[in-house]
Amino acid sequence: MRSEEEIRTHLASGPAILDEATISLLHFHNLAPRAHRVYGESESLARGYFASVRAHALFRAEGEKLAEKFREKQIPLVAVKGHLLAERFYDHPEDRPFSDLDLVWPAHARNEGEKILAGEGYVKLGGLPKFAANEHKVEFVHRNYPLLKVECHYGLGHGPYRLVDFWDSVSAHHGIGFLAPEDEYLFLLYHGFVQHRLQKLVWLLDLAQMRRKITLNPERLEQRARAMRMGAAWEVSEYWLKRFAGLPGTLTPNARRDRYFEKICVAHFEERPLATAGLRAFFSGGWWPVLGYALRRRLARPKPSAPAP
Repeated sequence: MRSEEEIRTHLASGPAILDEATISLLHFHNLAPRAHRVYGESESLARGYFASVRAHALFRAEGEKLAEKFREKQIPLVAVKGHLLAERFYDHPEDRPFSDLDLVWPAHARNEGEKILAGEGYVKLGGLPKFAANEHKVEFVHRNYPLLKVECHYGLGHGPYRLVDFWDSVSAHHGIGFLAPEDEYLFLLYHGFVQHRLQKLVWLLDLAQMRRKITLNPERLEQRARAMRMGAAWEVSEYWLKRFAGLPGTLTPNARRDRYFEKICVAHFEERPLATAGLRAFFSGGWWPVLGYALRRRLARPKPSAPAP
């Protein structure tokens, strides 16, 4: 296992880091377009970059068309993630690849909205994984253009992690709605940390880019985070953003908490199963899983051997 200093030196070496393994990781973490713009020395990264450019153009046009159809039927529509997130928070939107449109409209208008999609050539996909986060979500794909996919949300979050009462704070721009900044930030936090356990680093980058571009109301953010049982996920995300993005935290500094996060995050990269379980416990939203993890760590410690007689 390399030391942190060795890793920093390796990353600072520029294009020399672009070996096959690194390029594979960049693709996995959806960072290939950004790496191509910075380094520009890999055909594989170039393909990822131009695929992102094409996706932005394709989904921008399709999103505008669908938004107009929803306006005609007077159905409120909110966009989350995707090209509209990139265009608002990234200096180079093509740095942020994506594969579908994420649209939200009220559950009471579900049938009307799905009829609009059907009229535009979309067919409903079945077989979403049986996971609580998919209870209020349906996917559509265009019958003639398989690259065009729409993910329809009739609620945001799941179970105790649901984002509620967000419609009253939605603001419209050019006919498309956006969540209030704190609500959008928490949904991105939920999606990246709770739903997907931060499997891709681009989800951490989304939070960092949003924090760099707009000012969040810390009181409203904390109130909404606690109401969603997102307190633990929020706190560990603050640690990651401070350590890897150099962003000032929105939480009161706590050296003891940071040391504990440090142990878990560093151990996570060393692929210790128990530590990985601890990191997932933090992302699950509440503190009870964290306490259970701490207990398992304590029980797993080797017992001191008895002194020799």
